[in-house]
Formats: sequence, C-alpha cells, structure tokens
Amino acid sequence: VHRLDKNTTGLMLVAKSEIAHVKLVKMFQNHDIDRKYLALIWGVPEKKGIIDKPISRSKINRKKMTVSENGKNAITKWKIINVFQNLISLVEFKLETGRTHQIRVHMADLGYNIVGDQLYGKNSYKFLNNKKYDKKVFYAAQHFLRQALHSYKISFRHPIKNKLMSFQCKLPEDINLLIKKLC
Repeated sequence: VHRLDKNTTGLMLVAKSEIAHVKLVKMFQNHDIDRKYLALIWGVPEKKGIIDKPISRSKINRKKMTVSENGKNAITKWKIINVFQNLISLVEFKLETGRTHQIRVHMADLGYNIVGDQLYGKNSYKFLNNKKYDKKVFYAAQHFLRQALHSYKISFRHPIKNKLMSFQCKLPEDINLLIKKLC
C-alpha cells in the first residue's frame, strides 16, 4: 500500500485483498493513517517543530527530491526524544503527507541531516564548528552504513472491520548499537 525509502527499516502496510487495498490507498490519500518514524540526526534542533515546505523532484539530480515553491504540499512534525553529547539527536517524526524522501529532504533543508544519509547528507557537519565532541562518537556516526531512519509505528482503522489497529516495531540492531556508542 505504501513503501519505504531504500535502506529505511520498519513497518510497511500491506493489503491482503483488493478491497482492502483500495480502501487503504484512499486512507493514505485522506491522511487517515498515522505514521511515525524515529531517526538519528546530526545536531540539535529545537525540541519540536513543524516543517511545511513543498517538495518536488530536483532539476539537477533526478534521483533527489528538493524543497521547491513549485512542489507538492509536504508537512513533517518532529520532536526530540534524546540528545547524545550535543552532537546527535534521536527524533520522532510524524508525517502529515507522504512525499518521496520527505523526512530526509525536510531535515536536510533545515541543516540537520539524517545520520548515514548518502544522498542528502553525506559529509555535512556544518554545525560542528567550535563544538567539543567525542571523536570516537563522531567517527561511529560518520561511518554508519545507511540512513538511520526507522518506521516504528502505524495506526489506522481496519479497512473492512473499522477496528482501530496500531502496530509498533522496535529499532533495528544497527541503530541500537550506534545509540549505545553515542551514550
């Protein structure tokens, strides 16, 4: 019914019948499905916020999306869960819309790239100027092998029974291992 970016882990919604599929797609279109993600990002933004910036395909690199006045509406809410050594934050994201690479594009636009994001955030550590941080922690995060982004919660009404359904998925081992190194 929906998809995750390559190298993003977590929950995906799959329909078991054509009727369920049609109804779930409509629920996505109407923003009736609550999706939450966890990510490790470089830096420490405000404790919470809303990004309401349209997104479109990049004219320079067709593999990338970008914030653009001519793009489609995109809204991302976030709140900080934890901060590690004033270097990296664990953040919860709630998608109000579902654009390609939405969280990654919005955070890169703010300058707080997702750890390990090879497409939108490789080698962008501008915020580190004049900050003291543990070099081992920085090295561990800098060499994380994928974007540290995880779809951890999906809630919706069952398309046939109308029963409220909610599913959660723990962080994968590689992100948990990185968090242990950050502590």
